[in-house]
Amino acid sequence: MGRMSQRVATVERDGSALQELRDAGTRLTVQMEGALPISPAWRETYPAWGTVVAPSMTYLTPLSRATAVVFNVSAEHVDTAYARYYFDVSPAGAVASGLPGYTARGGWKNAGATLMGVVDLDGNLLNGGFALVGGIAYTRLLGSIRDSPIVSERGSANQLVGALGVALTF
Repeated sequence: MGRMSQRVATVERDGSALQELRDAGTRLTVQMEGALPISPAWRETYPAWGTVVAPSMTYLTPLSRATAVVFNVSAEHVDTAYARYYFDVSPAGAVASGLPGYTARGGWKNAGATLMGVVDLDGNLLNGGFALVGGIAYTRLLGSIRDSPIVSERGSANQLVGALGVALTF
C-alpha cells in the first residue's frame, strides 16, 4: 500500500528572540494525507485498504512564554471499498446481529475539530521539560457512514473525546 502525505501550505511568522516565542510559534498549517492501494492484488489481500483522503488545517500559537494552544479542523473522505468493509451489514451479519442489511457508499466519512492547550511547568516552553496538556475533540460522522445501522442503531454519529495528561519534552 502506498502512503501519500503532502503538506499543501504552511504559513509562519518569524520573530527575533522572544517576541520570538510568540512570533516563531504562531503557525497555520494546511495538510492533506491519504492512503492509496498500490495494485488490485493488494485490495484482494487487504480488503480494508480502501482509499482515504484526510484534509486538515491546524493553527498553533503561544499565549505566553509558558502556554500555547492548538486548534485543528479535519475531515476524511473514503472510497466505497473502505465504506463497505467497515460499515456494511451483510445478510448474514443482519441475521447474527439483528441489524437491518445495509450497503455503505463512499463519500465524506467525518468532520471534526480539536482544541488543545499546553502549560509548561517551569514557565518556559522553549527549554523542554514537563508540561500539563489538555484537549477536547469533537467528530461528526457524515453521509452513508452516519446512516449505517452500525452507527445509527448501535453507536452515535457524534463522537466527543477529552484528555488530560503530563508531557515530557527533551
